[in-house]
Amino acid sequence: MAAIKNFKLAMLLCSKGAQIIRMILSTRLSNFIAILRTYIALRLFAFIVIIFMLIKFIAINYNKNNFIELLLLRLTEHIVMTPKSKTAKSTTLIIERQALDHPENTNNQQDVHIAGGDHKGIVINKHAVAGTIITR
Repeated sequence: MAAIKNFKLAMLLCSKGAQIIRMILSTRLSNFIAILRTYIALRLFAFIVIIFMLIKFIAINYNKNNFIELLLLRLTEHIVMTPKSKTAKSTTLIIERQALDHPENTNNQQDVHIAGGDHKGIVINKHAVAGTIITR
């Protein structure tokens, strides 16, 4: 009789223990799922923010209407800046477009300097710079 009572008590404890373990596991699993959902939502939000920032950056730097014109400009001609005079506060420049298919523009590659950085693609005429008096 005592063995049966002990068995019933053991079964009751096992079933209660199993319920408690299931409750703990389900709570931890739900917490894990909630944390995972939050992590995924934050990553998705960061991705969307980065995409919108890139779109904004592209929209600021390249107008949609002028994008094709800008590409064609880079393929067929370049912009040459020739300094005329310089004061303490300003520099006067002549800005010209020169076609790349003319021999006088393509033969003298040592005569020009192609700028980089913020002024990338702008060609500076070295002969004109050497011929002008520029003071600082």
